[in-house]
Amino acid sequence: MLGKLLKHEWKSTYRTGCLMLIVLVGITFLGWLAFRSPMWQTLYGDNDYYRNNFGINILNLVSVFTLILYFVMLVAVPIGTMAYLGVRFYKTMYTDEGYLTHTLPVKEGQLMFCKTLISSLWVLIISVGVVLSVFGLMLFLISAVLPPDYTLAEFWEEFRQVYETEMREVFAMIEKELGISFRGYFIYMIVSMVLSAFASIMTLFGAISMGQLFTKHRVLMAIVSYILVKIVSGIIGSAVEGIITVSYAKSTSESMTAIGSYFNTNMIVVLVLNLIFAALLYLVSWLVNTRRLNLE
Repeated sequence: MLGKLLKHEWKSTYRTGCLMLIVLVGITFLGWLAFRSPMWQTLYGDNDYYRNNFGINILNLVSVFTLILYFVMLVAVPIGTMAYLGVRFYKTMYTDEGYLTHTLPVKEGQLMFCKTLISSLWVLIISVGVVLSVFGLMLFLISAVLPPDYTLAEFWEEFRQVYETEMREVFAMIEKELGISFRGYFIYMIVSMVLSAFASIMTLFGAISMGQLFTKHRVLMAIVSYILVKIVSGIIGSAVEGIITVSYAKSTSESMTAIGSYFNTNMIVVLVLNLIFAALLYLVSWLVNTRRLNLE
């Protein structure tokens, strides 16, 4: 039954999720379009011609506004995804539609697990899409500022050669001095992205569930609960980071290795704190659905 529930949840959300991915593709195209402006050719072309041509200046202005629109939309897509998933969770769990949801022959814990898993997967997919879009934008930028007779493939080949002959030794020296691993940081970023997707959904659903503990204005109280949770978690996180900073203050001034250890500890502690908050709020959702459920 759990498998059928997961399949149903995926089918119910994939249209909106795919729409968000299509929007990401569209705004990535906007990013590419922004770098087609003649403005980027002023590095190698006739600067006076581009500067004095009114039509060219209009195109440059459009390019700037296109880039602004790109970044606005890039922020709006993840926020819109979270908003959609939050509204859907509220409607299917705590409104009239929730009567049908809670009559399904499954345990409340399975319902929570299913909705959390599928929603988290969509947040993760959108997050990966945003990263790929930004990476694509960087490629468009590099391609736009390269000399006309210099291809992107030639740029990457030259970059690879410089990395192999010079940059690799510099990175190795930095790793040795600070006692860190850039490969480890890369793995941490991937793991953090995956866990953060789950943590963000668990936090959102927990705040929505907290709002249902009130008899009136439940949507408003859910929003207030989410804001308060973020504020409290931010304060506690800042306090813990301050304690870590103070504890490493003397050693970091005496040892380069201690600086690397400080960054490692700080990143791990912040991630663990976020996961603890998320787990507590997931517990809140479970308790509300199993013991304090009161549908509108």
